[in-house]
Amino acid sequence: MYHWAPLATDADEDHSGPTGFLLDNDVDVELLRFIQGAGASAVQLSPAMRTSSDEDVLAEAKRQDRVLITHDRRFVDPQSVEREKNSGVIIIPRDKQGRLDWPLISAILAHIVLSRFVVDQTVWRVFPSWRFTIWNPNEYTDEMEPIFCRVNR
Repeated sequence: MYHWAPLATDADEDHSGPTGFLLDNDVDVELLRFIQGAGASAVQLSPAMRTSSDEDVLAEAKRQDRVLITHDRRFVDPQSVEREKNSGVIIIPRDKQGRLDWPLISAILAHIVLSRFVVDQTVWRVFPSWRFTIWNPNEYTDEMEPIFCRVNR
């Protein structure tokens, strides 16, 4: 028989509230407006950081306690990102014609916006096939492990 137990949380960090987002310099203003229109907090990367390294951008997202959204598939290696430096990354690629799949983005963000802890220290890699991989830290081995998911249309 299984018993339910509450998840342990760090008293210094409250990730139970709404998710805030930081949009990388390759993310256009349409996605910013879309997220804000859904009532979530989203800001663009400051112009001063437009030429910063990926590590610096990730550090800025952590400093602001925001989940970073990027279109850059090579932004971070999910297996080597350090947990303590990662407030969460969502990689949303464009299709071959450079377009975004708005229903897919809406479906993914619907799972993330209301619960900050869902993305903390993870890397979400979204694919146009309505599949995504969540690279999640294993608390026992401290390694990033993939969870393969699919969004039903």
